[in-house]
Amino acid sequence: MVIYLLCLFCQGISFYLFLVLLLALMMYLLLGHRLPTFYLVGLCLFGLWMYGQIPAVQSEPPLDTSVTTTVSGQITSYVEKRDTFLRFTLYTNQEEKVQLTYFLSESDLPALTNTLKTGANCSFAGKYQTIPTARNPGQFDYQFYLASQDIHQQFIIESLENSSCMGQGPIQKIYDLRDRILQHAERELHSFTYAWFAALLFGDRSSLEEEVVDVFQDWNLTHIIAISGLHVGLIVGLLYFILVYVCRMTVEKSQLVLIAILLIYPIMAGGTPSVWRACLMMNVILVTNKLPIRLTLSDTLSLVCILLLLYNPHLIYSLAFQFSFAVTFAIILSRQVLSHTSHNIWNMLQISFLSLMIILPIQLYHFYQFQPSSVLINLLIIPYFSLFVLPLLFILLLGLPFPFLLTIIDMVFWKVHSFIIHAMTILDERISFLWLTGEFPLILVGIYYVLLYVCLVAWEGNEMKKAFRSAVLIVFLLVAVSIKPYLDPHGYVTVLDIGQGDAIVIELPYRKGVLMIDAAGTMSRDFQTPSAETFEQIIQPFFQARGIQQIDAIILSHADHDHIGSVPFILNDYQVDHLFSSPFFDQKLLEQYREISPKTTDHQIKAGDQVDVQGQLLEVLYPWEENSDKNENSVVLKTSLGQHTWLFTGDIGKKSEAQILEQFPSLHLDVLKVAHHGSNTSSAASFLRETGADIGIISAGLDNQYGHPHPDVLTNLKQQSMDIYRTDTSGAITYQYTKESVTIFPFLP
Repeated sequence: MVIYLLCLFCQGISFYLFLVLLLALMMYLLLGHRLPTFYLVGLCLFGLWMYGQIPAVQSEPPLDTSVTTTVSGQITSYVEKRDTFLRFTLYTNQEEKVQLTYFLSESDLPALTNTLKTGANCSFAGKYQTIPTARNPGQFDYQFYLASQDIHQQFIIESLENSSCMGQGPIQKIYDLRDRILQHAERELHSFTYAWFAALLFGDRSSLEEEVVDVFQDWNLTHIIAISGLHVGLIVGLLYFILVYVCRMTVEKSQLVLIAILLIYPIMAGGTPSVWRACLMMNVILVTNKLPIRLTLSDTLSLVCILLLLYNPHLIYSLAFQFSFAVTFAIILSRQVLSHTSHNIWNMLQISFLSLMIILPIQLYHFYQFQPSSVLINLLIIPYFSLFVLPLLFILLLGLPFPFLLTIIDMVFWKVHSFIIHAMTILDERISFLWLTGEFPLILVGIYYVLLYVCLVAWEGNEMKKAFRSAVLIVFLLVAVSIKPYLDPHGYVTVLDIGQGDAIVIELPYRKGVLMIDAAGTMSRDFQTPSAETFEQIIQPFFQARGIQQIDAIILSHADHDHIGSVPFILNDYQVDHLFSSPFFDQKLLEQYREISPKTTDHQIKAGDQVDVQGQLLEVLYPWEENSDKNENSVVLKTSLGQHTWLFTGDIGKKSEAQILEQFPSLHLDVLKVAHHGSNTSSAASFLRETGADIGIISAGLDNQYGHPHPDVLTNLKQQSMDIYRTDTSGAITYQYTKESVTIFPFLP
């Protein structure tokens, strides 16, 4: 198991580092006389073999997305059915995994969609689609996520009527049983109860409210709503009790029934690694008890880990796999420490704390934050779920054929559980203490685990001073990562790739201040309701990756949604001290902002004013009077960042550019944020020539419908010999500066 962890850690760094660490581990075991030399040689060879088995995650270019084509093969996954789409994996005749999606319409008949079965041989007509990749720091990389599952292409089915499917595999019968149970439960149970029934017994979290899932994520409780060893252990215990004491079966027959159920249940529960790990471990224990073989728990866990990786090597990249095996392995190795006390509450607190510490670096590496008080919350929530939630849901499962029994239990469950969830939501809103670290370098993950290992070994050996010193070093490591921005002499300007819009984040050196110029948003499908999608998928992940917890100022250029659409969501989730806009900004929007964040001070600025944000002066060059065109009311700002003078232009046009030149004839720039996303309504050749900028940055959406940036604008920029950076081709653009140097980093290569 330790070798597996070394493989996982070094896969993202270097094979030579793996060799060094593997040899160091072997020397430690040899000098400590822990294993015979023969076993150590075998372990070395096994480690080298395992490292070679880890598949590389490489993205492949998309196939032709412009033409309708046909893809044929066998459905190898569960067919996920939602209100608006179907999704599944196809193993094609070319021996490739492809993710297929079909968007449902009202004209679709159930008979068409029901022909899609796991194991069926099918042919579909449609188009390949480019898989979205991360284009901003901190953004979720869907392309990498699919590639880590060995899926490199995405295909959109255009019509099921032009597609064909024949047959099904034996596993489909298990899926059919799962679907029938869930459909029956959805009809019989309260919608609230059903959401938890589907999530905790069958791994389907689609019916849980997003706010509830967010609360559990904030408090590091996602293991509760993801089926894990806790769930499997309780289910096995209840089944064993029923088989032996209710059905009056012998112990041997009961164990055989349990072995069969434990092979089927992971499939019914969504096939997550944590379920397979728990069920396979239980089966190995049940089987070896009948054989003259005795395996320790750590050997059992290692055997299950190897079997799963042999079956699917890509599982090593699954966070659920990493969390499940790491926590279980740590608890097994720490049994001696945990056995020092017989007090149940103290024992649970130790397990909760140990679980948090084991997964902490993995969580910080991927999500940049954790909840320190989750240890205490786990102490309360785990017994509640173990003694109330899961037993009642299991009774509901057994009672589905008996409606009279369901009604009472259903009512008790949703009344009690809805109260608890509501209390957790209030707790999350009022006393949540998230520790945000920002980016957690992979090398620090290794250092963290070394320190934690030393701490636990010292704790086990009752060397409390040594354990305390190691714990202090762990805390120091976490604090050092958290305060790193405040020790960084560099400042940063990041023009986020927000699509067709503007969102610019300025971080001053030593994190003296953080300000934004605009914060674009998107609309919902009704084209009327603002959507939080851009904020949740781009802006907030960027803040988390950079360790940004509050914003000193947001400057709004003008009231177009592609410049201010995410402002309400930022005001709701972050402390924003100041909001700046022109006198000609939409006053109704400002009223809404005041209602969302009463503590935010709003200011009106116009030409001739200066904005001081933590010592960073921004000179307002425009507007000085109201224009009929909203774009021409854009606030134009000039400021010095490092060695360069910047101009932020909003969506002004050529008329406004001419007026600015007339008012400021000696205006000279180094970096120009090109106006209006590169539209030909702006960036007049005369304006570019007179201001003399060396660098032009264009914020435009990939393949946008407006054709931005316009070829004429690009020609004008090139005629001035400007270095051009575009978000549509390079993703987010980061300008890193000090007083002595400047470096520009496009996010995409």
